[in-house]
Amino acid sequence: MSYLTRIALAELHQRKASVDEAVRMRRFDREAGERLLACWLSIALAAGAAPRECFALVEHWQEDNEYSDSAARAVLLSDGPRRHEYLAELARARNLAAGKARANPTNRALQTRHADLECLAILLGAPSEPESIAQRLAA
Repeated sequence: MSYLTRIALAELHQRKASVDEAVRMRRFDREAGERLLACWLSIALAAGAAPRECFALVEHWQEDNEYSDSAARAVLLSDGPRRHEYLAELARARNLAAGKARANPTNRALQTRHADLECLAILLGAPSEPESIAQRLAA
């Protein structure tokens, strides 16, 4: 498994835990959370994650349908959010991480998270950061 695949899976699992907690605390609607998680599932799959590594429910579905990893990935990506939708979510997360990293330049964890999300965004072809485009035009 590649480094970027591990990043995508870690983001998916972290976001699932956050959504579950927010729904439990009634700060977030389950339906909205499921839409968000569908984007991160697609991001993880597009980054090369095996479907069975994403969620236990996906693993059971894959086994019940006797799908290979590549067949299950293809079905889930075609049935999930469109590419532009999940790439927009990835760009949004990357941009938020960029803002936090810029506001805290000595925080190594924030710097690493931003760099990881930036690399994942580049790998998958997500839109560039707005500030990066402005910086390139100014140069």
